[in-house]
Amino acid sequence: MTRERRIWLTATLVLALLLVSAVPALSAPGDTARVWVQYRPGQQVAVQRTLEQAGGQFHYTFPQLEAHVVTLPVVALRGVANNPNVVAVEDDVPRELLADAPAEAYTQALAALAANGQTRPYGIDSVQAPLVWPTTTGEGRTVCVVDTGLHRNHEDLKDADVPGGYSQVGTPWSTDGHGHGTHVAGTIAATDNTIGVVGVAPDVSLYIVKVFNDNGQWTLSSDLVDAIYRCRDGGANVISMSLGGSRSNSRERNAFDQLYAQGILHVAAAGNAGNSAYSYPASYNAVISVAAVNQSNVVASFSQKNNQVELAAPGVGVLSTVPYGTLYEAWSGTSMATPHVSAVAALVWSANPAWTNGQIREALQVSAFDLGPTGRDNSYGYGLVQAFAALDYLGGGEQPLPDNPPSVTITFPANGDIVSSTVTVTANASDDNGVDQVEFFVNGTSIGVDTNGSNGWSAVWDTTATANGSATVRATATDTIGQTASNEVSVTVSNESTPEPPPEGIVLTGTATKVKGFNAAQLSWSGASGAVNVFRDGSTVPLATVPAGTTTYTDSIGTRGPATHAYQVCEVGDSSNCSNVLTLSF
Repeated sequence: MTRERRIWLTATLVLALLLVSAVPALSAPGDTARVWVQYRPGQQVAVQRTLEQAGGQFHYTFPQLEAHVVTLPVVALRGVANNPNVVAVEDDVPRELLADAPAEAYTQALAALAANGQTRPYGIDSVQAPLVWPTTTGEGRTVCVVDTGLHRNHEDLKDADVPGGYSQVGTPWSTDGHGHGTHVAGTIAATDNTIGVVGVAPDVSLYIVKVFNDNGQWTLSSDLVDAIYRCRDGGANVISMSLGGSRSNSRERNAFDQLYAQGILHVAAAGNAGNSAYSYPASYNAVISVAAVNQSNVVASFSQKNNQVELAAPGVGVLSTVPYGTLYEAWSGTSMATPHVSAVAALVWSANPAWTNGQIREALQVSAFDLGPTGRDNSYGYGLVQAFAALDYLGGGEQPLPDNPPSVTITFPANGDIVSSTVTVTANASDDNGVDQVEFFVNGTSIGVDTNGSNGWSAVWDTTATANGSATVRATATDTIGQTASNEVSVTVSNESTPEPPPEGIVLTGTATKVKGFNAAQLSWSGASGAVNVFRDGSTVPLATVPAGTTTYTDSIGTRGPATHAYQVCEVGDSSNCSNVLTLSF
């Protein structure tokens, strides 16, 4: 019985075929499309000949997927799709990097490096990596990084174990003109030395497949499939992919399924569009989809949220290695979260290489620190990946399971509040084994540390010391083993300016004017308690004496043309109580 043929046609291919069938003249001779062509079992050569006759340019042949990847003239697509030896024709869809750089934490991160020589990025502690290091640091497992290459000579990576790599783009895999791949690699395996940063699994091996050029230009699904097969051939146990695209591809999905069945664990970024759309390859069932959280374990606004999200990891302001400038930058993106999970998987797995990829995946799910709504959810998946908890779940821990990080929530002021004068900032904080302190900050400056939470946690804030306008209030809780958590709110500071006190004594004002062409000074004053004498140009003889209750006087000077005169009024009988000297120009 003849097996039913399936033709998968995306919008691009459907349009192309419609143009070919309905209005051939609309398809220019040079129009082409890069596609996957799946052939029937045993028909590889026959379909190859058909594609050659159609003018196809071959990019890949994947016998294990029964598919060719070719660029074909658009006018040939319908004929290929109707070939009895062809099962399916699909677009070769784009795959892109998923990061923004640098993050706002850039300056603070560099300051930490300058002060400490080597610093431990916050994400390393968030995923419990240091608690596993007494047992293992990743030796014996290999993570394949599919990205923009690796700056092999970086001071924090030159001593890392990197047995090899491959480049699809014409420049060596051991160079990185973009920086994305080097940043990812640093989070995974930066050396634990006296400089820079340290990775989650500092002794894990890296295999590098370079699929993006120095501009980070997008690649295609077939290039990614070629890359993951090269990862397998390079000995990878974990494949880390900080990339994605909005469209799936059945042959790509099958390739991930195949390698997962062969024991490889796939990890990919959930996407940075901030919506609920799926990103691929992260949303294939054989791939762990990773969301990004910030230092307070709150999901990032850009992180895509859907039912394929499996785990969360630090992805906001992540400090790691770059191939230029200061050699270290803090970047944000699900691209930055992904290597945390890839490295945790390898770190835990290195404690017992006999464990399977399925066991590692289950351990990461079950042991994740639940965030958001109870249980798995679309924002955080199972929760924040936890290395030690996963190792303990698998029975490989060598010490009691430590307490979880603390939690802290600012209870006053609320987000969006308007504050003035002096306010007391309050917070709730808790931890499995106790909170040591809560420190409060306004716009990054500490306003107080509370070490006694018996009546709640608080600090007094004199808002008049803060400029009017938007202000960020942060509370950071520290537990008994030094783990921290933070919570922030944004408020508006609105303090009225203190009015200047009214001037003491008599205040004289006036204007220079003309009456029938003659100069005249119109004077007025305040602050006098009785009658006043009016003086002009320093004379000791008053022009006039004005009775109490009257506060105006007009001096008809009787001259024409430009002139300048100075006036002053003094209380009658009290020459010490005089006004300011007022000068008028005519």
